[in-house]
Amino acid sequence: MSTPLDTDCSLSTELVDLRRHVRELQQALAQAEQDHVSAQTSALGAAQIGTWEWDSHTNRVIWSLETEQIFGIPSDCFDGTYEKFFALVHPDDRQRLGTAIAKAVEDRALYRVEHRIITPEGAILWVACRGRAVFKQNEPVTGMAGTIEDITARKELELAQQDFQETLERQVRERTTTLEQAITDLEQEAERRHGVESALKASEQRYQSLYEQNPFMYFTLTAEGTVLSVNQFGADQLGYQKEDLVGRSILNVFDTKDHQTVLTQLKASVASPYTLFQWEIQKTRKDGTRLWVRERARAIYDLARQPLVLISCEDITERRDAEDRLRDNETRWIAGELDRQESERALRASELKFRTFVETTRDWVWEVNEHAVYTYASPRIREILGYEPEDVIGKTPFALMPPDEALRVAGLFGPIAATRRPFTLLENTNRHKNGHLVVLETSGTPIFDSAGTFRGYHGIDRDISARKRAEEALRAGELRLQRFVAEAPVGLCILDENWRAISANKAMSEITGYAEHEIVGSTYALYTHPEDLAANIMLTDEFFRGVRSEYTYEKRYIRKSGEIIWVSVKATRIELSGHAGPLLLAAVQDITERKLAMEEREQLSRDLHDNILQALYAVGMQLEAGKLSMGKSPRKSKLHMAQAVNQLNALMLDIRRFITSLTRRTTTQLDFGPALRQLVILMSGANQAPPELEIVNPVLSFITPTLGEQLLNIVREALSNSTRHAQASHRWIRLSLVENVVQLIVGDNGVGFSTVRKRRAGHGLRNMAARAKQISAIFTLKSAPGEGTRVMVDIPLKKEHLYE
Repeated sequence: MSTPLDTDCSLSTELVDLRRHVRELQQALAQAEQDHVSAQTSALGAAQIGTWEWDSHTNRVIWSLETEQIFGIPSDCFDGTYEKFFALVHPDDRQRLGTAIAKAVEDRALYRVEHRIITPEGAILWVACRGRAVFKQNEPVTGMAGTIEDITARKELELAQQDFQETLERQVRERTTTLEQAITDLEQEAERRHGVESALKASEQRYQSLYEQNPFMYFTLTAEGTVLSVNQFGADQLGYQKEDLVGRSILNVFDTKDHQTVLTQLKASVASPYTLFQWEIQKTRKDGTRLWVRERARAIYDLARQPLVLISCEDITERRDAEDRLRDNETRWIAGELDRQESERALRASELKFRTFVETTRDWVWEVNEHAVYTYASPRIREILGYEPEDVIGKTPFALMPPDEALRVAGLFGPIAATRRPFTLLENTNRHKNGHLVVLETSGTPIFDSAGTFRGYHGIDRDISARKRAEEALRAGELRLQRFVAEAPVGLCILDENWRAISANKAMSEITGYAEHEIVGSTYALYTHPEDLAANIMLTDEFFRGVRSEYTYEKRYIRKSGEIIWVSVKATRIELSGHAGPLLLAAVQDITERKLAMEEREQLSRDLHDNILQALYAVGMQLEAGKLSMGKSPRKSKLHMAQAVNQLNALMLDIRRFITSLTRRTTTQLDFGPALRQLVILMSGANQAPPELEIVNPVLSFITPTLGEQLLNIVREALSNSTRHAQASHRWIRLSLVENVVQLIVGDNGVGFSTVRKRRAGHGLRNMAARAKQISAIFTLKSAPGEGTRVMVDIPLKKEHLYE
């Protein structure tokens, strides 16, 4: 290690002389100081302060005994070199000590440094080293002298105090930070709570304002219907003050005839808490006027576990009025459409015949997917457009049209398809395979899968080319209108203000069977059926009083021969010279065939639904039962499969009989008792026991084939509905004779339903009621939620029936 004077090039002679002079002075003073040495040594030793000197010329360090003791080095073990001294200094402090000594030599000033030393035993001590440069005025530094003090105890105390102080300061800072954060959190929490309270108050004010002024009527009722609260809007709508309603029964705002309905709805709501119910009903204002409302009700429990019923009411009077007007418009439109169809009857007589199966229909039946691409085409396309069905599969309808026509039809069909609406009678021109044009009339209905996703359309195309040509011919024959009226196939009759006929054409005479001179001068009471006369008189009265300008009415005529026919009468206003007031022109058409066809069509529809469809459902039940039993009981599964095959064979026979019945209706000959027992067996599912059957004799003696056919269909439909919807564990059929009444009861202990609640109209209940009416029976349906369902058919027997 270099010394502090390495920067000097050489030692001056003055330094050498100074050292010698110092030694001489030391020797001269040695004696003088002898007397003080003991005291000085004792003082330095007591204070643990040692002295040292360094001679730059010899690079020797002279230590006092106290210095050696501080460093823990015996006198004979220290070689007195500057390097040996620095070897005892802690490595981390050597540079700092060397820098201080060098600066003191350079500045010829004092220095004081606290540093660590390492004793030979390895102990680390703290010392305070003081020194100054030795020199003469204007001469180089010749060395250094100073003291060294053991400050380990003080330093350790200072370090401990410093650590303690830092710990305290850190804890104070941490505590202060915690307190400051706590204060900040408290201030923020107070501010947040203040904001929440303000928001809550504002929300309460908004809720109260919304509750009172919301354009809905709100009621809170007890389970018995007592009003606990009502909003201001609800009271105003009904013309009451709020205090007039609170505490009183809600029945006060309903008509007496609706009280039982309201109580039933309240009972249903309380029985199913937290379930939303809704219905439409009329409320009565204080002034007696009525308004239609849609009520939504939900029962809840208050804190005392008492049921409350919350009801909101929406005024739907305008909507109901609009619906009534819409129904009136639809009725008028339907009447006009029927007239239009009747005028075309001669051109499309064969189209009025009911066709059962799609493949034999006179129209082309088709189906397209959501991209308007054909996925099915019936064989009828061969006769209409000359293509095979497979020729058009994969194509769009527009590919069969001339380009201009395709653009026109696409413009019409695009908005319809975008809104997934059905469409009817869309006229379009297609090109036949051989090149000529064919005019079609297209109707279609959208297809949706079980998830409600749009999948395309299916519908029919009807060739109306002949009709279009006929329409052209009809327009060309307008010049021959007078002759047409005279020879018109439609009966024409003109009535004066006294309701008496002043003219009648040939067709009118043919329809009524009366000669023209017999009709003229008489009223239509001459040939109108008595049961239809009153309604006809009311319409005619309104016509001549100016209430209506026209009307259409279907009624029965009794021809002169006594034959009863159905006619459609369309009355319009005309004026003729020579008559002061308006006259009534009645156009009369014989619609007997259409009426009979419609009745036959309804009968066929019921037969399809009640016989074939229900039989298919029974087959499905047997197949499902066979599938479920396949792994558990192969023998039982085989039995179900055999029953399904037998049912399918029987169904094929029914279908053949049904096809035959399209042209010739005959009464089915059947043994009612065995047929009923077989039906009960077939209507059993895999997880359901067969229904219990009770036949109380002698009732079978009074079941004619006609009665038996209808009763079997009613039982089949009732059991089918019970199997699908009732979730019943017990089903029963009872057939008995009660006081000259054949009584049929089909019941179950299933979930039941509300008979007063509006439901989607289905074919089943309607068909059962229609079949009961057809045999002059009384049809009764009894059901309630949770109380099962009973279907009852009562057939009164005339006295003579007892002896058939």
